[in-house]
Amino acid sequence: MRMLERLKVFVLARELAVRVYRMTRVRPLCRHPVLADQLARAAVSIPANIAEAYALGTTAQLVRGLRIAYGSAAELQTLLWIAGRSDALPPEGKVSGITGDAEQVVRMLVGLLKHHGARVGR
Repeated sequence: MRMLERLKVFVLARELAVRVYRMTRVRPLCRHPVLADQLARAAVSIPANIAEAYALGTTAQLVRGLRIAYGSAAELQTLLWIAGRSDALPPEGKVSGITGDAEQVVRMLVGLLKHHGARVGR
C-alpha cells in the first residue's frame, strides 16, 4: 500500500471519492437517491480499481484495472454533468473543485495507460 500512497492519481482519486461521497449525503443531491448512489459508486470505484490493479502485479492486470478506473472516471464526469443539469448539485462554486479533480484523474489515468503501452479511447 505504501507504493500506492506515492501514486498521485491514486491519492487524488481517493480524496475525490470521499468528497463526492460526502456531497451525495447532503441536500440537494440526497433528494435524488438514484443519482446520488450512482455518483458515489462511480467515485469509489476509481481508487478501488487502481488499488486492485497495482496489487495484482502483472502489466496486463494493471492495464485492465486502470482501464476500468478510467471508465469509472468517465462515468463520474457524465453523472456530474447530469446532476448539474438536473439541479441536483449544490451551487457551482462547491462543485467546480470536484469537476476539476475528476478531469484531472481522467488525464492522469490516460497518461498512465499510455505509459504502459495501452491504447485509450477510439
